[in-house]
Amino acid sequence: MIELLQYDENVLKKALEVAKQLVNKEQFEDEKTTAHSIQLNSYTTIYKVNDKYYYTTIKLHDKNYGINPHLLPSEKYHRQSLGTQDLEQAKINAMLMAERIKTEINNNTYKEKIHYSLAPMIRECIRNLKDRAAKKKSLSNSVRKNTLEEYADFLEKQFAPFCRENEIKRVEELTSANIARYFEYLRDSDKIKSSTRFRVNKTAVTELLDLCLFKGMLKKESYPDFPSAKYLNINFKKNQKEKNNGNSDDKRKPFKLDDLHNINSNFDAFIEAIKRKNKKVIYNRHILKLYFDFLCAQGCRPGEETLNVLFSDIEKEMINDTDFYYKITFTAGKMGEQDEPRTVELVPAAADVIIKIMKYRTDETMTLDQVINLEGYLFFDVNTQNKPGLDKIWEQYRDFLFDQKLLSQSYVLYSCRHEYINKALDEGQDIRAVAKHCGNSVATIEQHYDDFCIVRQKKRKALNNK
Repeated sequence: MIELLQYDENVLKKALEVAKQLVNKEQFEDEKTTAHSIQLNSYTTIYKVNDKYYYTTIKLHDKNYGINPHLLPSEKYHRQSLGTQDLEQAKINAMLMAERIKTEINNNTYKEKIHYSLAPMIRECIRNLKDRAAKKKSLSNSVRKNTLEEYADFLEKQFAPFCRENEIKRVEELTSANIARYFEYLRDSDKIKSSTRFRVNKTAVTELLDLCLFKGMLKKESYPDFPSAKYLNINFKKNQKEKNNGNSDDKRKPFKLDDLHNINSNFDAFIEAIKRKNKKVIYNRHILKLYFDFLCAQGCRPGEETLNVLFSDIEKEMINDTDFYYKITFTAGKMGEQDEPRTVELVPAAADVIIKIMKYRTDETMTLDQVINLEGYLFFDVNTQNKPGLDKIWEQYRDFLFDQKLLSQSYVLYSCRHEYINKALDEGQDIRAVAKHCGNSVATIEQHYDDFCIVRQKKRKALNNK
């Protein structure tokens, strides 16, 4: 006689009846059988692992299983050892287990781990990215491929096939080790030859991880780490854009005080130096000054993060009946350590710059309450303009200042962000608040900015003592 596992008596009776009917009707002869598995019904499969114990997979979301669909909003499976090498006992134990788990889930007492299928999450993430990409295109009237579409392509054409080939089937298998294996595969396949490709692949996978985190399928403490280029033994060659932007160390340099003064004082001369009074060139040079001021005031990242700001991304938040503040959400580019939209306070100085931008664009003095009710992008009008190439115009301005011997070293627009961070630390703001505002970790701030802040403080004290 087969020894049965110990379960509740009512559950045991029902499971035995089902198992007995299956045996009596000789349904096992018609079972969908592979070399490794036997499907008992639409939601229960048993299989043997390495000629040892039988295991079962129970499809909890199957419509025939009898679970309240509100308790299982997505595809979920229960996998567990049946504790036997005997086929007949494995079949009975599997049916018993299915009945027990169903009862526990419906009674909200189920404590065992539910496994989440990875493939549906990858597909959902790809759909979300493509939908967001289409929305961005409709707002900008652009037909060019954007970064969101690139993320979707990487997930669809590289990450999903890698997971299938390496039998990474569950969300909980998105471990640091498996993520490292994926990037090793990209490295060995020459698919991340540049730092840009490396970064875009990281962001694409992060989009998937964040979706799993949002849906409760991944816990914060289980969020995997990404391998560094150093770990992967990759030395990226600088591309032309990086060369044009100066030495990579420039991206970590805040402005020297004299250089910052000269930058702020010579925008008008740069605008007046235009030989051919082209409206587009004049507009872009005016906007560069305001863009520069906004970056220094708000501390956001130049490029995609800032140029994709919509008027609707700025909101008024009431504290009480009389007090309020404005907040801004950055929805594009690298938006933080986890690359997710970041909502922070709109710094008053940055709000003043927004008023100046609208004054220049419309020749009208508007309030911020009026501005946030407009449609479109902050820095350009999609109906009449393309997104301005402000990196290139900054290079022109930097060369203009070098020609006038007004700069002591090269800077990139990213230096505006470092100016904000160093100034905030210099003023004694809490490092955690600065990190949260800028979408960095405290460790990143401590690693890259404290030394600059100390040097600047010493220089300022020396200037004040003169």
